[in-house]
Formats: sequence, C-alpha cells, structure tokens
Amino acid sequence: MPKAPPAFPKRRILVVDDDAAVRKLARRTLLDAGHRVLEAADGAEALSMIERRKPDMLILDLVMPPPDGIEVLRVLRSRKETESLPVLVLTSSGDEDSTRTSTELRATDFLNKPFTPPLLNARVASCYTRSQLVGGQQS
Repeated sequence: MPKAPPAFPKRRILVVDDDAAVRKLARRTLLDAGHRVLEAADGAEALSMIERRKPDMLILDLVMPPPDGIEVLRVLRSRKETESLPVLVLTSSGDEDSTRTSTELRATDFLNKPFTPPLLNARVASCYTRSQLVGGQQS
C-alpha cells in the first residue's frame, strides 16, 4: 500500500533573524518537522545565502541591522529568480507601516514574535499552500 503524502513538502528553509534564540527555536521546530534549515543573522548574510544556497522558503525578521527585512524583501521581489519565493515575515511589533509595506512587497504570510512551534509549522504550511495556489512554488 503506498505511503500517504506528507501534509506539506519538506523543504530547505532559510531563517533570518538577528536574535540567536529565535533562530534556535525556529531551527529546532523546522528540523523536527523534517525540513532542512539554513540560518542567517542579518540581511546581508541572507541575501548572499539566497544566491548561493537557493532556499525554498524564507522566514524573515523585519527588525535587523541594515539591510533590514523590508529591504531584503524589496530586493527579493525585484529579482526574477526570487520574485515568487515564499516569505514568512516575523515581526515583534504591531508596526502598521512595516506590515503594510511587507504586504505591498508580497510577503506570503506573517507571524508575530514570540511564536510557538505549532503556530510556526502552521504558518509554514500556509505559505506552501499559498505559493502553490499562485503557481509560485519553488523546486
């Protein structure tokens, strides 16, 4: 009897946050769900890693040393090869301007910090579902 497909595909996910504790929690959660995990501590490292390692998804903090998450998202959306990359934006503030700008730059979903592992997994699954619906699934 064939094995049932997973609830969502296991992918290579880049977690970008300047807070090591947040990266550690996200890493453990994603590894436990079977994903491969990359980490970056700032926007410059993230942009370099995206070019070299081609992640399937990005979990991106907005508030970091320059370039911040908004600028990283702006760069991603301006490039053909990353314009449809699923991006889950992490935010610790209810900053309406950042949320509006992230939405305008086509962030796939949002997650407030602090987050729980089940909620992170649910948002990751949601990002994959949305990217499949719009035909932007990365391989």
